[in-house]
Amino acid sequence: MSTLKSVGQFSTPNFFMFRLANRLVIESSILFVGFYYVFFKYHQMQLTERKCLACGCQVHGRADKKFCTEQCRNNYYNQLNRDINCLVRNVNNILRKNRRILAALNPTGIVKVHRDKLLAKGFDFQYFTTCQQSGGGTFYYCYEQGYMELSDGFVTLTTKMAETT
Repeated sequence: MSTLKSVGQFSTPNFFMFRLANRLVIESSILFVGFYYVFFKYHQMQLTERKCLACGCQVHGRADKKFCTEQCRNNYYNQLNRDINCLVRNVNNILRKNRRILAALNPTGIVKVHRDKLLAKGFDFQYFTTCQQSGGGTFYYCYEQGYMELSDGFVTLTTKMAETT
């Protein structure tokens, strides 16, 4: 047997709760109001026109969708990261060119060449991956190929041996 019991602010005829077998049951008109609110909010979001961040055309679908197509999403993020990627690509190209020049001039493992020979091939002394202090000076490395500038205009080329663990 269920007893009808008015609870707190829900004492009006349309909004009341009652206990049935130790469970709190909400009257159906409250559920209807809740569904109506969700439905209204959904359509209110649909009424605000959302535009694609990449091309500006209208976006349909989920409320948090930002792009109309996968291609627009890819184009937007590629455009956003283009400047950073361009800088990294240019620096890496210079480092690879330096390594290629050092490897071509150093087939035996340690060689002494004139600085002008490196400059003539397009070597850029400002770019290197690591530097290592030694007793005679500082070795600069482009990956595993290295060089040390000497005082008489010559450069000693060397190869860093791979460490095995």
